[in-house]
Amino acid sequence: MKTKTAFTLVELLVVISIIALLLSILMPVLSRSRKQAQTVVCLSQLKQMVLAAYIYAENNKNYYPLAYDRKVVDGIGKMDCWDFMDSDPVKPGILWQGQGFEKIQQCPSFKGASNMTAGRYSGYNYNSSYIGGFAITFISGNTIINQSGQPSVSVLRIRRPAACALFGDGQFSGGANKFMRSPFAGPVDEILGFGDSWTGAQGYRHLAKTNIGWADGSVSSLKKCFNPLKPVMARKVVVGTGFISPDNSAYGLD
Repeated sequence: MKTKTAFTLVELLVVISIIALLLSILMPVLSRSRKQAQTVVCLSQLKQMVLAAYIYAENNKNYYPLAYDRKVVDGIGKMDCWDFMDSDPVKPGILWQGQGFEKIQQCPSFKGASNMTAGRYSGYNYNSSYIGGFAITFISGNTIINQSGQPSVSVLRIRRPAACALFGDGQFSGGANKFMRSPFAGPVDEILGFGDSWTGAQGYRHLAKTNIGWADGSVSSLKKCFNPLKPVMARKVVVGTGFISPDNSAYGLD
């Protein structure tokens, strides 16, 4: 005679419990591994941005790219930024000299929106308080009516390149601002009268760390997060965002 063998209800419950226990152990490990992989990708992309900035400087008398170049032609505005050019179709920005792959501008750990419509990808910002200048030009027909701005700085002006941030994980309560701001007004901020530096803060979204590309070509992840703003402004800095130094030392040229 042949007898049929099968699991009892108790045995099935034991097996299910063991599988559930294993999943509860493995899921956090897998999630952390995925986040670590995203950090590696992000650091690699920041590295490419720093290298692109040096290539740009070599081709432009040692000057870094502008943060943005705004043109108003016969009343119609157009703004080319360091990451994207406002064209149809949209092209890689001033940093990339209009060439390359747009997707490099997307941080793999950032799922929010950009503060500007141009460009499908977002998550990074560029030191616009000290490094990247700006240009504003009003044109009528083929004639320049008015032109103003602040040139970007020279590579040679940075005295401590290993401690001067060029690019990083941009993030604030409204999404990702592509313009990195120092906690307190830098030279360009003073010219523009820009006082909302909290919008140019960094996102600590890589296992509670933020990634930075430095002027010496290196990249690193930082854990320390600072919020040195006045109480009224400090309340606008959401959890998980902040600045990489308690003053402007990690953003300035000296």
